[in-house]
Amino acid sequence: QRTYPWAWMPFLLFIIITAFVVVNLIIAVICDAVHVLGGECKTGLLGYEEYEEEGERAAEDDAAGENARRRVANRATRRESNAMRRIEETNPEISTMQRIEEMQRQLDEMLSVQKRMKASINVLATKLRASTVGEDEYKAPVAVRRRRRSDDPRWNALDRARRVVGDVVNDDRVCNAVLAAIAINALMMGAATLPVVKDDPVLLSRFEVADAAFLVLFTIESAMQLAHRGWRLFRDEFLVFDLLIVVASWTLVEAKVFKAFRIFRAVRLITRVDALRNFVVALFGVFPKMSAIFMLLALIFYIFSVMFTQLFKDMYGDGLVEEPYFDSLYHSLFTLFQMMTLDEWAGILFQIQRTYPWAWLPFFVFILLTGFVVVN
Repeated sequence: QRTYPWAWMPFLLFIIITAFVVVNLIIAVICDAVHVLGGECKTGLLGYEEYEEEGERAAEDDAAGENARRRVANRATRRESNAMRRIEETNPEISTMQRIEEMQRQLDEMLSVQKRMKASINVLATKLRASTVGEDEYKAPVAVRRRRRSDDPRWNALDRARRVVGDVVNDDRVCNAVLAAIAINALMMGAATLPVVKDDPVLLSRFEVADAAFLVLFTIESAMQLAHRGWRLFRDEFLVFDLLIVVASWTLVEAKVFKAFRIFRAVRLITRVDALRNFVVALFGVFPKMSAIFMLLALIFYIFSVMFTQLFKDMYGDGLVEEPYFDSLYHSLFTLFQMMTLDEWAGILFQIQRTYPWAWLPFFVFILLTGFVVVN
């Protein structure tokens, strides 16, 4: 930070993603597995005889309930058949009329089911048309839309070209090739940081040319997706992310600082691998429910940063500590984040305790609240 004051941003981003999000998700998965295993073990710890007795009792209860339901159904069926038999014996005409009414009722039910099925098919067909043609085209009546297409040969040519482009760019072989290109490009960016490449201008220039070729390839792929989907591309957040990465790569190609961020093209692997896509979608779906926790954590940070700044702000100026841990609100927030990650917080506390022996108390309270309770 003494050379690059903005360096805190990628550091904090990396720590939040790895130390808190991913690691705690792994712990959550392990805890879930242990919970399931614990349930199985609890069943086993009851003992074989007790478990067998419980199983027999449950089976007997299920059998008794099923028998009772069967007896009730049989009695109802017998009463209905006896009533019908008595009606037939006393008045055959009434019996025939009842049969006709029953058949009419069944026919009405079949017609209503047919109407519901037809309505469902129409809804599905409407959604399918809405997903394959533009909104304006979809809103037009079907006959008008067909006549407009047949009368305009340019529209037919563009539509055929759009469909061909979509078939090509969404082909499994093309998708796998783009996935391989993303992985190779990421590996080449990592290899470009090695001294063997950095110290050789010729080899480094070849790497730059290869990187530009990959960027052109990704640009063509994004352009084909845009040509195929049109404005509907912006409904897919993953395709929008791919497009933003490509646009940012071209926009910041001459910026020296932002060349380091070209490696973010490798994040596009998330949009290509189904398992990663599903995981990210689930993760982002949880974040809105965690807003209250984030607000609580921000409030705790602000309260303790103000308190620590007021308590220990003059220690660096007096030469009592090695770094300006709590000289300002900014320094206090940064130091508290370091303490929350449990990174060398004891060294900071020992320096403070030389002057304020009671300093362990607010340190412990903050670490317990944030590092263990709120974050977990």
